[in-house]
Amino acid sequence: MKKDFIQIAVFIVLIVLIITGQIIFNNTTPPGDKDVVVESACRLDLQKCDISVNNTVLTVSTAGDLQPLKPFIIKIKNPSSDIKNAVVDLSMIDMDMGKNQFVFEQLNPTEWQASVISPVCTTGRRDWRLDLTIKTADKRHMMSVLLQL
Repeated sequence: MKKDFIQIAVFIVLIVLIITGQIIFNNTTPPGDKDVVVESACRLDLQKCDISVNNTVLTVSTAGDLQPLKPFIIKIKNPSSDIKNAVVDLSMIDMDMGKNQFVFEQLNPTEWQASVISPVCTTGRRDWRLDLTIKTADKRHMMSVLLQL
């Protein structure tokens, strides 16, 4: 009886450690009360993407040659200048491409940019999803746009 209790306790501790490790390793938190998730089907390789944040329209665009393993720029223009920080994560749907996170740097009160390098997919896929996280004073805005390289 005591042996069963110890085994169950060890199992629960291991599960808690695994979950805690995943949260720390991935550095992600689930959406909360102050999070705004914006859905977008915009293709960033074809056009600029306008996204509504706090009643303001942000414009997300690219600059440079869009090729794997070659740096290109992602820009955010925000006329209200209320962004505190922003990051972009590159991923593929149904494919593990590792952690590809890039931090935006503020160029002036209304412009931010990140220099991004996408890895090469060994299967030849070129369809990327860019998950943008933009933090303002009171909220975290999360949105995804598509990119074909």
